[in-house]
Amino acid sequence: MLTMSQEEALERAQDIAFDAMEATTPAARLRLAKLALKESEFCADAWLILAESESSGSDAELGTLRRAVAGGESALGPQTFEDDVGLFWGLLETRPYMRARLALAQALWDRGYQLEAIDNARDLLRLNPNDNQGVRYLLASWLAAHGDAVGLRALIADYENDDSPFMTWPTVLSAFREQGGDEIARAALDAALASNKHVVGLLLGKKRLPSRRPAYYSPGEVSEAVIYVQDFKDTWHATEGALDWLRLTTTAA
Repeated sequence: MLTMSQEEALERAQDIAFDAMEATTPAARLRLAKLALKESEFCADAWLILAESESSGSDAELGTLRRAVAGGESALGPQTFEDDVGLFWGLLETRPYMRARLALAQALWDRGYQLEAIDNARDLLRLNPNDNQGVRYLLASWLAAHGDAVGLRALIADYENDDSPFMTWPTVLSAFREQGGDEIARAALDAALASNKHVVGLLLGKKRLPSRRPAYYSPGEVSEAVIYVQDFKDTWHATEGALDWLRLTTTAA
């Protein structure tokens, strides 16, 4: 638990970190982040900005993200993690920690530390089941890629009213990986096509995938499909036979 003087220093640091987030150049962001950390080493957002300056996929980036999470955890204190489980993100003071934890999970996955990434994502959902950050979408595809069909089914059950392609298309891939192109996989594909029919053309290269990420997306539209495919196409390509099955199945339909 932080002392009063440490809390005051963290407040000053957070204000500087907010200024850094609004800075118009990377150099200004980095300068302000370092200034924030001089005020308080517990400023998770400042560490997160510092991580952006490290080489992507490097040990330095991963280490800085771990410091961001540790700083955010110390800032909140152990009582928060006992009393406010399920309410995170709804409490403004938890958001720097949540941002850092999600960034760490993504970096871990990118480095090949799949189980640790999955554990972090699951814990984020435990802390904030309302999932304002969209963690469930990452987790769904990670579970499919990792071959954890049981875990994916449990996640789908937890968010049974969510029929977005970020949930339905990982379900297709998981069904194919688990049992091949059987009736279960075909039924999952029908549901995925209903959620966003544009995904299949982008996955199969029938439609050109833009190099730039859409600034926003609309449910069921191409913009949504582009974001899904940009983020998760590698898992499909790495699954032997998945794209061939998808091509044959959708052509036959």
